[in-house]
Amino acid sequence: MFMRLLQLQLKLPYVQEFKKFYESKVFPELQKLPGCVFAGLIKSSPQPDEFISLTFWKTQAHAEQYEKSGAFKNLFEQAKPYLSDSSEWKVQLSENMELQYGPVDVEPVI
Repeated sequence: MFMRLLQLQLKLPYVQEFKKFYESKVFPELQKLPGCVFAGLIKSSPQPDEFISLTFWKTQAHAEQYEKSGAFKNLFEQAKPYLSDSSEWKVQLSENMELQYGPVDVEPVI
């Protein structure tokens, strides 16, 4: 099992729109992908504009395949209008239970 967290800071006026986007676009796309076991959007408290995208994958390879796929690039491009200009952090828990984290480039290399 491989866990992936992506911290997102949204533009405050677009929080509700982003939640609808996540439910209507991101969830269905992730459900189609091999190895995706769970996807969820978690509200970070107390900041109204901070969220965490949480996904569980059968293997790290499945998560990496998604990150390199056209599906990730497409969803990221669609999400851009909702995101603030701050940097996001990706946190991963690997199969051997090591916690890995680091900044995510605003424009990820695909």
